Amino acid sequence: MAANVETMFSVREKPWHGLGIIVKEAPTSADAIRLAGLDWSVVQEPIYTNFNRVVEGYRANVRRSTGRWLRLPAGYGVCSFCCLRGISGAARNYVCVCVDIYGIPVKEVMKMLSIAVCDDEVIECCNMAKRIKKIMEEMKIPCIIRQFRSGGELLQALESFDVVFLDIIMQDLDGMKTAQILRQRASDKILIFVSSSREYVFEAYDVEAFQYLLKPVEGRKLKSVLQKAVLKTESRSQEFIIVSRERQKKKLFLDDIYYFEIKGRIVDAHGPEGIFAYYGQIGELENKLQDKGFFRCHKSYLVNLKYVDGYNRQEVILENGEKIVIAKRRYDKFAQEVLKVMRENGGIL
Repeated sequence: MAANVETMFSVREKPWHGLGIIVKEAPTSADAIRLAGLDWSVVQEPIYTNFNRVVEGYRANVRRSTGRWLRLPAGYGVCSFCCLRGISGAARNYVCVCVDIYGIPVKEVMKMLSIAVCDDEVIECCNMAKRIKKIMEEMKIPCIIRQFRSGGELLQALESFDVVFLDIIMQDLDGMKTAQILRQRASDKILIFVSSSREYVFEAYDVEAFQYLLKPVEGRKLKSVLQKAVLKTESRSQEFIIVSRERQKKKLFLDDIYYFEIKGRIVDAHGPEGIFAYYGQIGELENKLQDKGFFRCHKSYLVNLKYVDGYNRQEVILENGEKIVIAKRRYDKFAQEVLKVMRENGGIL
């Protein structure tokens, strides 16, 4: 089929081929161009560090409608901290370019926020994404915004989003079920429901929703919610390690790792997005992660103590339900360390 199927439209009923975007009524030519994502233009935006330091001489070529960068700055190759190209990790951390060029400390690099908007009403989804983009620009917070027409489409995305705006009443997989699956995958994801009904407010508590917004969303309220969401993401630890696999380097954020498991010469990093395997030695890793909230409870396991939900003399129970064995000789030290972390995170013991 010569036409780009992603820009096709069908009115009310899905056609036999099942392709394109389903809309309630035929859009005007201008709306069709906008809904198909063809109304974009390119703008050049400055690159900042976390302390609002402008990286002189370099600007990002960005698609105005989505906030996605189009290419790396002229004369610059692939950032060594963003080696996995074409996925959200590289997009979010695109400004890591300043680390290699200027030697600016990694902790100063501003993280580009990754936001998803999911609504089966195409026009409402587009409008919400545009409003969010405008507010984030006013706040001078770099972001990438992706739109999804269903919960299933969102769950199939390769990206890991920092903030997710979810409509609740959707066909097939509704927003609440989608949120439950997202929460199982990542406990720290910021979920914001947007609905025309108050009916699901109490259910939102079950998935630890950050906010529940009623349509139509007032501009001042949307800005307030985004400001709070940004503050919450900034409060998270941005510490990471860099590992190598197949001649590529990858950043693994410590907050996103449940535990490391050693299998011969292979280290498996277990996290909400699954398992990332690479060559390494757990002894070296243990030394790197001293005082970072990790503990080696067994010769084959290095556990992130912030994800410990419970333990006994035989095993550690993580928040996601996984169980990891504890070596007898390591139990007393483990108990001391995990209680220390619990106190530091607000536990009353």
